Amino acid sequence: RPEGFEFGMDGEKMFSAYEPSDMFEKNFGTLTSSTFVVGGSGFVTFKIGAMKDDYRVYLDVIDADTKEILARYYNGLWVKDVTHCTLVAYKADLSAFKGREVYFRISDYASSDYGLFFADSFVTYYEAEPDGFNAATPVNYVVSGTIYDVVNGGFETGDTQGWWNDGEPGVVTGANKFFDNIEYGKEGNFLYAGTENCDDEGKKLADGREGNQGYLTSSVFEIGGSGWISFLLGGGGNQMCYVQVIDANTGKILGKYRQQAQNSAVLIQHYADLSAHIGKSVRLQVVDLASSEWGCVSFDNVITYYETAPDTSNGHVAPDIKYEIANGSFELGNLQGWKQNITWSGDGQNTLGWVQDSEISGQDWYKTNDDRKDGKYLFTFCQPGGTNCENNTGTLDSSVFSLKQNSYVSFRFGGAGTRGVRIQLCKANGEVIATFYNEAPGKVNTEMYAYYYQYTGEETDCFFRIVDDQREGDSYRCFVVDDFRVNLESAPEGFIAAIQ
Repeated sequence: RPEGFEFGMDGEKMFSAYEPSDMFEKNFGTLTSSTFVVGGSGFVTFKIGAMKDDYRVYLDVIDADTKEILARYYNGLWVKDVTHCTLVAYKADLSAFKGREVYFRISDYASSDYGLFFADSFVTYYEAEPDGFNAATPVNYVVSGTIYDVVNGGFETGDTQGWWNDGEPGVVTGANKFFDNIEYGKEGNFLYAGTENCDDEGKKLADGREGNQGYLTSSVFEIGGSGWISFLLGGGGNQMCYVQVIDANTGKILGKYRQQAQNSAVLIQHYADLSAHIGKSVRLQVVDLASSEWGCVSFDNVITYYETAPDTSNGHVAPDIKYEIANGSFELGNLQGWKQNITWSGDGQNTLGWVQDSEISGQDWYKTNDDRKDGKYLFTFCQPGGTNCENNTGTLDSSVFSLKQNSYVSFRFGGAGTRGVRIQLCKANGEVIATFYNEAPGKVNTEMYAYYYQYTGEETDCFFRIVDDQREGDSYRCFVVDDFRVNLESAPEGFIAAIQ
């Protein structure tokens, strides 16, 4: 009875999404009934509460044999300040499916705004249409296919129906071509794209969205059949643009795939083998965390079910890049793939440092790393002109990657004259696996030293966090870092074991 409202259950028991200790909406998952045969009048009745968002929380009727989704409903009579979580009684006409064996499945993939559900009183047989019930409300989009199919995989509705476009890195468009009058090679009438489109005469139709960052997330589907999926993907080879498969219940990244063939929005057929995850409920997510250097994607024709493994000769078997760290050596020349959180800032420098291709020279207090860095760039607290942010505090987090059991990670680490500055290896949920300090024998101020660490736990999603929470006290309350590598088979030659 939250906020004094009655649930309105029948009898003494009901299904509640509230946990015994709290009323948060954080949990994801499904609730599936036993099977039954549609008979009598074909009407069924049920009570549901909350279930406001028809894209993320809904009730399916599913054919037990073919796994076809026969109907999808939500709490269409939900009214703010009236129903809240109160159970609403509905009837659904399933007479078109009489004689078929079916089951109910309630899915919850929302985490806010009444994104949870309550259920009671499922009655599956009536000789005649029952009175006193509201007509069940279908969701506001077309649902077809089976539990193995993503909704609107080809964007042929002409919009993002069935998908969530956060940050709008792209839009659904009917354009055939992008800038320079190049054909996309789309399937059907529409595709999703973040590039600058043009008409068939080469005239620009709309500006591109290369500067935008965000996510396009699909509906939930179950991996079935052979476990293979496919999609058309274009855009740059920018490592901050990719497609990932996420476990809908746990949030774990099951696979991550990037366009590696070209800097072009021309769509290329990609195949991904997810057979190790058959039976799991997942989402597809197009990720664009880039703002330049072909930081955009084009995407179309998602097929999520193949009974047998498809012929992949007409495209690419996409390599899984979930075991890679994005921009680990800062060779994009910026902090793409990294996220700063500044907790204290002085002297107008709201940062922990900068990605630089050169360092301040001719200073006794700063030793350069020309012969120690990996590639052209590194991250340092001091700019070549001498501007530095040693007194600032905060964290710098890498992208998330999957770390294999018994694999090695390595990095180059300078500065950090105090243990208030350190590098942490963290699980994706923020739990710290190990903490490392720059305490190499004979350490010299800002020179980077090359460290390694062997991870022996179970495979997990994780990230690096560089922590600087020391404002006063010891000198070199700052850091210089570069060359973060992950999932190495052995310790790199010449590196030293990281100090914990």
